[in-house]
Amino acid sequence: MLKSEAAECATVSAGMNSDEVVYLLDADYIGSNMELGKVLVNGFFNAATALDHTRCTIILVSNAVRLATKNSYALEVLSTLAQKGYRILICGTCLDFFKIRDNVAIGTISNALEIMQVMTSAEKVVKF
Repeated sequence: MLKSEAAECATVSAGMNSDEVVYLLDADYIGSNMELGKVLVNGFFNAATALDHTRCTIILVSNAVRLATKNSYALEVLSTLAQKGYRILICGTCLDFFKIRDNVAIGTISNALEIMQVMTSAEKVVKF
């Protein structure tokens, strides 16, 4: 389900996705405790699978890009969300910084422009 940023970097017009919810993660766990934070990531993502609202995008930046890589503890739940229609955007610059671009297992490798377009056109952005 991996797509390259060159193949898909659609321009999002302002207001076009006004009913969209964006979940922004910048770490590979939620909160200040890593062990608990990994449980929380799976818990919140699993809870999201039960929501009726499916016009959602999950944006992974900084250390959160590790969630979309091979052998990630969150890969199964991210796959479930992707099958439900959730879009998963992964910061390409972050992947390159960590030298893990080749390990991406799910989502679309993106860039700052697309990520900013998605966030500014969304109805709401929730940061974890």
